[in-house]
Amino acid sequence: MRKALLCLGALLWFIQGVLAQSTEEVKKIAAELSSEKYHGRGYEKQGDKIAAKYIATEFTKAGLLPAWDSISQPFKLGVNLFEGNTSFSIDGKELIPGKDFLVKKSCPKISQTLQIIEIPNEILSDPEKLKEYKEMDLMDKVVVIDYDEAIDRLTKHDTIPKGYFNLHCKAYAMLTDKQLRWFSMPGNAIKETVGINLSKKAYKKGSKEVKIDVQSTFTNDYTTSNVAGIIKGKTNPEKYVVVCGHYDHLGMHGTTTYFPGADDNASGIGSIIELARYYAKPENQPSCSIIFAAFSGEEMGLLGATHFANNPPVPLESIVSVINLDMVGFGKKDFIAFNGNSEPELMSQLESAKAAKDIDITLTPNNNINQSDHFPFSEKKVHTVFITSGVKDSPYYHSVDDTMDNTTFAKAEELMKLIIGYIESVK
Repeated sequence: MRKALLCLGALLWFIQGVLAQSTEEVKKIAAELSSEKYHGRGYEKQGDKIAAKYIATEFTKAGLLPAWDSISQPFKLGVNLFEGNTSFSIDGKELIPGKDFLVKKSCPKISQTLQIIEIPNEILSDPEKLKEYKEMDLMDKVVVIDYDEAIDRLTKHDTIPKGYFNLHCKAYAMLTDKQLRWFSMPGNAIKETVGINLSKKAYKKGSKEVKIDVQSTFTNDYTTSNVAGIIKGKTNPEKYVVVCGHYDHLGMHGTTTYFPGADDNASGIGSIIELARYYAKPENQPSCSIIFAAFSGEEMGLLGATHFANNPPVPLESIVSVINLDMVGFGKKDFIAFNGNSEPELMSQLESAKAAKDIDITLTPNNNINQSDHFPFSEKKVHTVFITSGVKDSPYYHSVDDTMDNTTFAKAEELMKLIIGYIESVK
């Protein structure tokens, strides 16, 4: 018995040492993917293709088999590209993109000087006074609104959306004290009205005019790719666990500003590549097969994961589970398992793995959400959970400050141990 315990202790010590080293490798991968040469892993300057090539190379170097005839799965999407000049000035003062302002992803190509019209806060919840603005022709104007105040009033009134969002204006500038965040829209549909998120620190009340120059280009025929490789199981190769996450991010906002996406989701991809390296070693070959998948198009509406789920490399019924890692760089101890409330057996296996390996994290089950790449699989009744440290713990989410310096990776080792422990339980 003592000999067996010593052997078990030696094994756990070995795994602990390997994974401690792996934490540094996860950081190296995340640092690489969030660096400037990937252009924010969007579609400007083909940042997605550069990232996909890097991931495919790492999968191949590790020894993974291509999931299809190729390790890549191409598909098309529509995207509004911000590769050209994207500038904004107020009364002649140039503002800094990402820090002072962000134009919405739906922004059309525009080069125009607009007069400013400010809507007083007290009018935001007054439908009668808002009617006056609705009847105005403001197509040569940018309407400035205190967005923070509007949201506060929106919680108390049901009239706001019928008011200021329907004004006949050329542009809206939404003032905020909060971190400026950028979001893709499904299909990145172009809108006639320009939306601008504007820092209150960069705006002086009573300003007269803005000059906006956005040289965006819309295409509905952009080709991007998922990347996926397989480790074959030694005893039950017909059973598959999918370990996945998205590699795409928000790309560029003009010629120089890019969104690094260290937490979202270079952190998840770093963990996935390092897990692939671990399982590619002969001594770590799992009982079941594993598909390691990196999806594109997540920020555009889960397009890559949906394409994968509709065109899987193996029959969906052979997939035991899907473990989706998205934004795992800020977990201090607590992680959320979205869809966990609908997957009691899967959660039980994860909890058993956590106990068996004495893993120092809390994994809290939650309801399903349609905001990450597990969702297309759950819609097809495949067992899946979305593990994340969450937006709450990621203060720089979807901002230019989502950098390696601002990401902790405090529980990268523990998270990998959890996934390894779970896969060991799949016989």
